[in-house]
Amino acid sequence: MNESDGAGVKSAERALTILELFSRPGRALTFTQVAELLGYPRSSLHGLLRTLTDRGWLRLDPASRRFTLGLRAWQAGVAYRPAVELERTARPVVDQLHSTLEGVVHVSVLDDGDAVAVVDTGDETGRRVGGSTNRSTSCTAAWSAFATRAGRRARAR
Repeated sequence: MNESDGAGVKSAERALTILELFSRPGRALTFTQVAELLGYPRSSLHGLLRTLTDRGWLRLDPASRRFTLGLRAWQAGVAYRPAVELERTARPVVDQLHSTLEGVVHVSVLDDGDAVAVVDTGDETGRRVGGSTNRSTSCTAAWSAFATRAGRRARAR
């Protein structure tokens, strides 16, 4: 998660950091877990989570009291046209590689030094691979180059 250098609007920075926290597939956290991970004042965090939930960016499961990404996050992701075009262009190649190699295949794009998987045969599409993760970026870097070229070709059409 990226906190800025302080030049932005603090509440907007915090809201975006919260959304980034939940951007891993299957991530479900309680209020206490979010508070511990981010270290925000509890009163501020309560207001931010309530606002994000009221606006549909987060969802609160009433039974487990855990927050997850809401429908608005999905809608925003689907609206990101370059990723949709990249997925459509790369999917046949990814499926063929997956079948041939009998392994998980990721196509990623570079975003501010992180590789973001946008096409994936595994179960974690949309994850960030960067310095703070345990996952090796060496294989992902090759796919990042492919994804960048494929994206340019798709936009050129």
